[in-house]
Amino acid sequence: MLRKFRIILHIGTEKTGTTALQRTLFKNKNAMLDNGWLYYHDANLFNAREVAAACVGDNNADAYLRRNGIRTLKDRLFFRQRVISHLEKQLFHAPSHIHTIVVSSEHFHSRLVNQESIAQLKTFFGQYANSFFVVVYLRRQVDLATSMYSTRLKSGAHEQFHPYVEKLLAEKNHYCNYDIFLKKWETLFDRDCMRVRIFDRVELIKSNIVNDFFSVCGYTGTWKPTKINFNESLTPLGQLLLRQANIKHLALREHADAESWKHMRKMIVAHFSGKGRQLPAAKANALQSRFIQSNEAVRARWFPDRKELFSSHFLDNESEITPEQDQVVDIVYKYLNN
Repeated sequence: MLRKFRIILHIGTEKTGTTALQRTLFKNKNAMLDNGWLYYHDANLFNAREVAAACVGDNNADAYLRRNGIRTLKDRLFFRQRVISHLEKQLFHAPSHIHTIVVSSEHFHSRLVNQESIAQLKTFFGQYANSFFVVVYLRRQVDLATSMYSTRLKSGAHEQFHPYVEKLLAEKNHYCNYDIFLKKWETLFDRDCMRVRIFDRVELIKSNIVNDFFSVCGYTGTWKPTKINFNESLTPLGQLLLRQANIKHLALREHADAESWKHMRKMIVAHFSGKGRQLPAAKANALQSRFIQSNEAVRARWFPDRKELFSSHFLDNESEITPEQDQVVDIVYKYLNN
C-alpha cells in the first residue's frame, strides 16, 4: 500500500524570490526532515525543474528539454519515465515519520500553460497525496516584466528592452494575466487548498519570502537563512553589455572564439549586478492598465478586503542608457571584433 503525504506545491510565479526560497529549502532539507518535512528536488538540481519539463506534454516546447537534447517523442517518454522513477524512489524511501512533501518550481507557472499539463502534475503526485496545498506569489506585472529582462539576457537572448517588455505584457498572456493563470489551477484544485500571496516586501511576513512561505505552510521547525542573493538583475549598462555579447556569441557559436565570448558573458553577469532598467511612470501605467480587468477579477476572488490588487503608483525613475555609455560600448565591441 502506498504511503500518503500532504503535498505542498509551490508554483511560482517567476521573479518572486523563487531561487532564494529553493536554495534555502535545499540548504535546510535535513532540518526539515527532522520535523517530518521532505523537500523534493530533482537529481542534481535544487528544485523540481525536471518535473515541470516532464509535464509540459508531448508537443509543447520547453527550453530545458531542448538544452538536454530531448527532442523526439521517444526521448520525452524516456525522460518522463526517468523523472517518475526518481520521484517514486524519493517518496517510497522517505523516512517513516515524514508527513509533508514540499515541491517547488516557478516553471509550474511559466511552462504548464494548459489544464492538461497541470493535470499531469497532479497525477504525478496524486497517488501519494492525502491532500494538496498550492502556494503562489503574484508580482505586479510591470515589475515582473522589467525584472525578467535581465533573466532573459542571461539565457542568451538579445531582444531590446522596450519591445521585450511590451510583448511579455500582452493582455491575454498566461504568464502575466493572473486571472487566466489562476483559473486553470482553481479548476483542478479546491480553492480551500490554495493560497495566493502578493510578492511585495511590505506584504510578506517579516518582509521575507522564506518566512512567509514557511508561515503560510505551517512549518514551525528550525531553519537557517541563506545570505547570498540569487538571480539578481543587471544594471542598465550591464544589460547593454550582455545583449551585445549575446549577439556576438550567437554569431560565433561554431567559431574558436566562442568560448572567449562565453567567458565575457559570465564576467558581465558577475560584475554588473544591480537594479535594471525601469520604465518611465507614464509608460509603466499604460502597460499595467492592460491588466485592470483581470487583476480586479483576481482581487474579487482572493483579496476581497483590498482596494486594488497592486499599487497603481509608479515612480518616474527610468534608468536609460546615456548616449556616452552607448557609444563606449559600441567602440569597445568594435575593437574586440577586430
